[in-house]
Amino acid sequence: MDLPPLTPEEIPSFQGAKNARVIIIALFSLTVYEWMITFDDEVDLSHQLLAIL
Repeated sequence: MDLPPLTPEEIPSFQGAKNARVIIIALFSLTVYEWMITFDDEVDLSHQLLAIL
């Protein structure tokens, strides 16, 4: 199935959607990275507490 060619009015809309997708992926990746750092700190803290006991 062939899609009709884009009109000049539609091109900015598709470019904006592509930019939004890149920003969402970047923010999601940053959120996961921050969660992993926080989780690693919590695991280290729990190991330190267990070592004290």
